[in-house]
Amino acid sequence: MISTKYCLSTLAIGSPYRLAAQRLAQQVQNSGIDLVIATDVPQDFQKYSNVIARKIRRRSIFYVYNDKRLAISMALENHECTVFVDADSQIIDPLPKELNVSPGLTAETPTKSLEECLIKYYPHNAEKFFELANKLNINVSQAKWVCENLMIIRKDQGRESEFLEAWELSDRWLGLRKVFQGDGSFIGLAAAKAGWKIHDNLELSNLRKLIIHEGRNSLKITARDNSHRDKILFKINNKIGLYWRILIAYIITFKQSIFTKKF
Repeated sequence: MISTKYCLSTLAIGSPYRLAAQRLAQQVQNSGIDLVIATDVPQDFQKYSNVIARKIRRRSIFYVYNDKRLAISMALENHECTVFVDADSQIIDPLPKELNVSPGLTAETPTKSLEECLIKYYPHNAEKFFELANKLNINVSQAKWVCENLMIIRKDQGRESEFLEAWELSDRWLGLRKVFQGDGSFIGLAAAKAGWKIHDNLELSNLRKLIIHEGRNSLKITARDNSHRDKILFKINNKIGLYWRILIAYIITFKQSIFTKKF
């Protein structure tokens, strides 16, 4: 393995997570490491010289977490490697300038297979996951669940694009069937589709000592105070957005069905 420079990437949708991402930006401001942020309000990050913030429109139908793939995709446009970190994390010590990681995905995984995890923790969703895995020619007994709050993705001769496309397809296909849960299962399916063996090495272990995932509640991140009118408008826009994402997902699925009978 050859060491490589890298950037950080994160997803920051909604005021609480933008505030959390601003905290991350402050913590790496003088590190020389770029922070790529996929967000709904990039203007919130204008004052940070090391931040590359780009506006995105939500694509995941019900919950935003599968849109993490958009941040990763943005990061890999101009970087060889990215460390995706959940916005509600804190960097407690200086990060290394380079990482010695293999191409593909480096992340923590449980000892159980994806199949075993789904049966044990999400039995109500397992059947649909297995159906999708069959369509993708994936053996879920050999695929893995992925710990999603800290991952390293390094370019791998284009397989990273296949990984991101499979993640998007899985999110859309399962979302239209009202199947949603932690994104670790979606990432595991996508990695298997890309033909990746998921690595877990010393570099990742060291990063976990430097980057602590504390979660929204433990950080006591709260949204900015909004008027009653603003809250009503937010709920209306959120509902409209949901129906719009469902419509777009159906259109994309219909277009794909013209070329393949699988989906």
